[in-house]
Amino acid sequence: MKRLTYLEAVRFHGHTGPFLALGYKAGEYAMEKLKPQKMLNIKCSVKTIEKKPYTCIIDGIQCSTHCTVGKGNIKIEGTSDERVEITFRCKGRKVMLTLKPHILKRVLEAEDLEKEVKRLNEEPLESLFEIEEGSRRL
Repeated sequence: MKRLTYLEAVRFHGHTGPFLALGYKAGEYAMEKLKPQKMLNIKCSVKTIEKKPYTCIIDGIQCSTHCTVGKGNIKIEGTSDERVEITFRCKGRKVMLTLKPHILKRVLEAEDLEKEVKRLNEEPLESLFEIEEGSRRL
């Protein structure tokens, strides 16, 4: 399945930003791990505060996974906690990514958004998110 590139995601979203980059990177990881054969095989739920910039992560996920609000295979669950938790499911398997608190703090305080995006894109996913696959913690 062909997905949008990160540059296309930026065009879709309207600008680059840390939350867009994090969502895109999380979605790429889930697609690589879960390997859905059809775009409706993968489902996603996002738990986060329902305000910008937190919700920008959703656009990154939509662009990298084919999970979209319109198709109904992405659900947004609002929370009052300052956290971001993303769960992907495909044919009985799951990947859960929880943004590490110090990364959340860092991106919220970033003054140069393009520099922060570059930094995020260079870091391994494991340094940005706590990762769980099924019941096994990585």
